[in-house]
Amino acid sequence: MTEAEWLATADPDIVHRPLPALDYQEMLTHVADRYKVLRKRRVGDRKLRQFACACCRRHWSKLSPEGQAAVIQAEEFAEGRLSRQELMAVRRSAYVAGMGINGYHRDYPARQAIEPLALSAAYHSANGCLNLDWGGRALFHHESWGYHFQMAALVRDIFGNPFRPVPFDPAWLTPTVVALANSIYAERAFDRMPILADALEEAGCDNVDVLLHCRGDGPHVRGCWVVDAVLGKE
Repeated sequence: MTEAEWLATADPDIVHRPLPALDYQEMLTHVADRYKVLRKRRVGDRKLRQFACACCRRHWSKLSPEGQAAVIQAEEFAEGRLSRQELMAVRRSAYVAGMGINGYHRDYPARQAIEPLALSAAYHSANGCLNLDWGGRALFHHESWGYHFQMAALVRDIFGNPFRPVPFDPAWLTPTVVALANSIYAERAFDRMPILADALEEAGCDNVDVLLHCRGDGPHVRGCWVVDAVLGKE
C-alpha cells in the first residue's frame, strides 16, 4: 500500500463508481504489519482493538446488554486493565448468556470484539456491523461504497497517516492540552476536538495534519491518533 492509496478518499454520495481496490481491511492489515516490522512488538494491538470496539459502538442500541458488556470488557482489555485470561472468561460468559445463540446476529460484532487476536477482532467486528447497518438485506452498489468509506475514515482517525508520523513536541503538551485530551478520552467528548486544536495552537503546534484533524468532521473515537499522541498512548 502506498501513501496515496492510504489517503485516498471517496465521496459516499457517488453511486456509479467501482469499489476501491484497497479497502479498510487492507488498511488494517497494512498497519498491523507495519507495527510488527517497525516496532518488533505488537504495539498496534490496542488500536486494532479500539477499532473493533468503535465499530460496535456505532450500533450500541442494537446490542443486547450482554453484547454491550462484552464491548466494555474488550475496551478494558485494550487499555491493559484486563488480562487475556479474564478476557477469555468474559468471552465464555458471553456465549453462555446467549450471545452465540439467540443474540448471534445482533451481537456478532461484540462477540468478535472479545476474540483474543486483535486483527481478527477488528476485521470481523467491522464485517458484523455491515449486517447491522443493512439488516442482512442485499446491498446496493453505492451502499457498499458508503460502508467502505465510513470504515476507512475510522481507520484513519485511529492510525493517522502511518507513512508520515507526526513527532509531538513536548512543548505542545501543556497542562491545558493534556487535561483537555484526558477529558475528551475519558468522557468520549469528541465535540471538544476543535478546542483541543486551539489549545495545541496556543502551545505552539503549527502542524497542519494535527490541527486539521482536530477541526475536521471526524469521525473521532477512542484511539484517535492525536488524542493518543498527547496522552502518550500507543
